[in-house]
Amino acid sequence: MPRPIIIPALTATFVLATSPAAHAQMQAPSLARRTLDPATLRPPARTTVPARGTTVPLTPGMRPMVDVMVNGQGPFHFMVETTGAALELNSATRDRLGLRPRTAGTHLTVADVDSIRIGDAVLEGMTAVSVDGLLGGDVDGILGLSALADLLVTVEAAAGTMTLAKGALPAANGRNVLPLVPVPGYWGANHLWGVEIGAGGTRAVATLTLQSPGGVGTSPALAATAPFAAAPVAIGRVLTPLQGAVDRRVARLDGDLRIGAYTLRRPLVNVIPGPAQFPASWTLGAAVLRNFAITFDQKNRLVRLARADTSPIAAPPAIRDFGFDASPPRTPGGGPYAVRFVIPGSPADRAGVREGDVLVSADGRDAASLDRSGWAALAARTDAVSFRFRRDGAEREVSLTNAIIVQ
Repeated sequence: MPRPIIIPALTATFVLATSPAAHAQMQAPSLARRTLDPATLRPPARTTVPARGTTVPLTPGMRPMVDVMVNGQGPFHFMVETTGAALELNSATRDRLGLRPRTAGTHLTVADVDSIRIGDAVLEGMTAVSVDGLLGGDVDGILGLSALADLLVTVEAAAGTMTLAKGALPAANGRNVLPLVPVPGYWGANHLWGVEIGAGGTRAVATLTLQSPGGVGTSPALAATAPFAAAPVAIGRVLTPLQGAVDRRVARLDGDLRIGAYTLRRPLVNVIPGPAQFPASWTLGAAVLRNFAITFDQKNRLVRLARADTSPIAAPPAIRDFGFDASPPRTPGGGPYAVRFVIPGSPADRAGVREGDVLVSADGRDAASLDRSGWAALAARTDAVSFRFRRDGAEREVSLTNAIIVQ
């Protein structure tokens, strides 16, 4: 049934688009060949924070975001990301600040920033990557972990806080304090951070990404040998700025996933191809990481995962779906829902729903008038639901059951 379109952003994360307008933004010139000379990315020349540290609220929602002051102006809404460059600014934010962009490397532009204030922490004298229009309307920039390399960074997504402080973590103990593993990055300018995991009895490194709304993910190359209970099932498409639309497949791990002392019971795994310049890697996204208070000690390459107990995290339920994806209208109440993907073998597929059909109504209600809560209520139904579709000017009604797609 209709779901948000998921778009991998420039930082190898996943952010939600709320309309086809976001798809239009993906038509920007390809970034696939863009590189950046690491020498042009200055880390903060000076980082100051009170002895007690500083704690700031995270904006509620899927993506951890904080309010920051840039060069004394703001506040600006910045995503907090483990996989981004040190600092990224929307071009609109850069222009509002009056920063002078310059070209660095092949295509990317950068700008010098005098100061960034996050609560009572101040970063001075650094370089930001300037990004044109691909971060989303509510995002002014991205604060990457590498900008905070001199600090302990603790993110508690469930509590809605981020704490910055001086200090160091205790030595790795294989339980809740683990080595941070550098994963090759992109643009030739930075690396990503990961941890070692056990996935169904095999060992691997998983990149930590706060901005991916999903839980566990992997690349098609690694999925080919992953211990899945059944072959991955294509359940939709994702739009990417580097690759266009690609299939999103999901499978259940045939066994548990272990991170230090913690166990995830038989997780569902997203299998999505990444751009060529991104590493083939497992990923742990926000749906997993929000179970922990996560402290990063980049100087000593350590991470602490704190949780009230080490009891296993329950397996997610089976995926149920009517069997089609439809893009929402550009504005509330305006424009049709167009079917973008039909899951092979699903109730929608068997009923003859096809890509390009227009969803007119759902359960007797105009499709364009349904808000997120309305779609959520439909997704929770286990009985048959009536949908009306239009194709080539003719309308027809079909009854679809919310069936199990991935067990």
